[in-house]
Amino acid sequence: MATARSSGDRAQFINSALQIVPEDFFTVRVDHKISANDSLFGTYLYDDTDYTQPDSFNNDIINSHIRRQTVVLEESHTFSPALVNTARFGYKPLACHPILSQLGRLIPQRNDTSLGSTTGQTASRVFIGSGMTGMQGGVGSASSYVHAWNSYQGYDDAFLTHGAHTLKFGAGVERMQYNFLTFQNPGGRWNFGGLTRFLSNQPTHFEAGLPVTISPREVRQTLFGAYIQDDWRIRSNLTLNLGLRYEMATVLNDAQGKITSLVNISDPRAHVRDAVHRPHPSAPRL
Repeated sequence: MATARSSGDRAQFINSALQIVPEDFFTVRVDHKISANDSLFGTYLYDDTDYTQPDSFNNDIINSHIRRQTVVLEESHTFSPALVNTARFGYKPLACHPILSQLGRLIPQRNDTSLGSTTGQTASRVFIGSGMTGMQGGVGSASSYVHAWNSYQGYDDAFLTHGAHTLKFGAGVERMQYNFLTFQNPGGRWNFGGLTRFLSNQPTHFEAGLPVTISPREVRQTLFGAYIQDDWRIRSNLTLNLGLRYEMATVLNDAQGKITSLVNISDPRAHVRDAVHRPHPSAPRL
């Protein structure tokens, strides 16, 4: 259903979009008693979702696809009635491909490259100021994205009972890998300051991403953590809960070495490097 409400030389187009979101989801769990002192636990989760709906003008179908998985494996070992240790490993991949991709199913002309403003591309996007809804252009003209996230995790926890003390201590590490690719306005975008400039064909500027300059980014970071906790039962009616935890994360870095940042706020230009921020050798040490 679509309606239009007019006021003077403007009209508001309202489209009741049909959202189609099929999803496949399942999870599996396995428990196994290896011996009197050892037990094993494992689980696997799978979730796949494909999302489609028309754009704001009901001219095209926009598609996003997300798939996430989780794998967990844990082993518990009993050294004695007073000491138990658990070790866990986890892996979680998340893939988003594509995100906001145009399928071109509603209007054939959206696939016509002869209407494009850049070579080999379809019609450009059009943005008009004063709060008016922008036109998304032809298929592949609007920005789209590819995301991939991998998380590798390892943890070890120990539980020790000694007299009036119940101790829990352990450590963990997580390695995070984030790969993404952005296709920024490959078909270009015409920008108009308002309706008057649009009707008189006076764009303020034109912008477009250059396909040959598009390359992936591969962001990496590692998180470490360790803790100790003591539930100290001083009296039958008094227990102290004491604990200490330390965590640190490494500086974000790009495996492609394409991150740009300002080392000093007064720098005339950004520096290309492999890390988000690394102090300049001449910078004062705090």
